[in-house]
Amino acid sequence: MATNQVVIGGFTITFDGVTPVSGGYQWSYTIVNDGSEKDLSNWVLELRDCKNLPPKVSCSLGMCELTEQTCPPKTVSEDEKCGTFFGIKFDDLPSDTLKQTFTFVMPQFAIPEDGCFYLKFGQNRVCGNIAVPKCVDDPPCPPCPKDSMREGRKVTEQLQLPRIDCALKLVDEKPSGSLCVGGIEILPGKCDELVELTLCGQTASEQQLNCLLPLDYVQLSGNLQIVWQIRTVLETVCEPEPVELTFMAVSTLSVDEICYFCFGQRPDVTPEDLCNWFDIEIVESTPSGQLTYIVTFAGC
Repeated sequence: MATNQVVIGGFTITFDGVTPVSGGYQWSYTIVNDGSEKDLSNWVLELRDCKNLPPKVSCSLGMCELTEQTCPPKTVSEDEKCGTFFGIKFDDLPSDTLKQTFTFVMPQFAIPEDGCFYLKFGQNRVCGNIAVPKCVDDPPCPPCPKDSMREGRKVTEQLQLPRIDCALKLVDEKPSGSLCVGGIEILPGKCDELVELTLCGQTASEQQLNCLLPLDYVQLSGNLQIVWQIRTVLETVCEPEPVELTFMAVSTLSVDEICYFCFGQRPDVTPEDLCNWFDIEIVESTPSGQLTYIVTFAGC
């Protein structure tokens, strides 16, 4: 779990959290001078694994420079491992200000993870660890399915009964179908989706935000098979009474479905789960073996 507060060199540094805003995500930190005789003149916060950022980003000081910072030797423990790091610099800070809140806008999604910070006050320089942005470089979300069964897919087909010279008729009842999900591949993944949010809608405070939303998903791809059990009656001169027989037929339907989840909330999906995600409704069956049915993907 990331560290939210650190006391070092007479200062208390607190990570206040992250808020979606126009243009990205606003990160907030508060630094309180509660023991140092010297004022804080500048500080640098690490941005971990963040690529393709502009040279400066919007911050509470206007625009803040992104730079490399080298920590003085022996200012952190071996476990913290702060040498030279890349981060955002807050410079030219006012004097005689005991409490300051610093914010900046990350244009891409990042998660809080322990990283480095650097403080300069007078001739003193120290480094430590606190929650910093760790950028998550996920691909765009997959395209939406073109032939989803969420609203039901209606199928009419001729079931293949054995071809014999004697009369073979379906009994007056609908076939029963069992699902075979062995041909469906379960593909979990992560992606980023640019979404538009309306906050405080239809009020004087309405705001439109464009945010890069991290998502988890499960994609289902492959074939769903329905194994039909068909009861028939065989009429033959070799038997005094009609003979009841049961035959099997198989229908194969292509599956292309996707289920999205909030970041970090995707459950483990097993083939057994799929048995409850598809519903079969038989609409009509004829004595010749023509069957009309609807298959619906009930969702994850």
